[in-house]
Amino acid sequence: MRAVILAPIGRDAALLASTLSALAIDTAIAADGGALTPMLTEGAGCAIIAEEALTPVAVEALKKWLAEQPPWSD
Repeated sequence: MRAVILAPIGRDAALLASTLSALAIDTAIAADGGALTPMLTEGAGCAIIAEEALTPVAVEALKKWLAEQPPWSD
């Protein structure tokens, strides 16, 4: 599984992806909140989301995506 990173300000996402890649962890960077949920749907072991990325629109999209997950989903 891969880690999807949403950290749209500065170089945070690139630095985190580089660090995780050095540990042999597959990573993907979401450009913005709108890109996050499709990337999660494609498959992800985790999502790393910077606080500043949690805009009201991003939060609503994430809440909707989480509500659509099956009850057995981790």
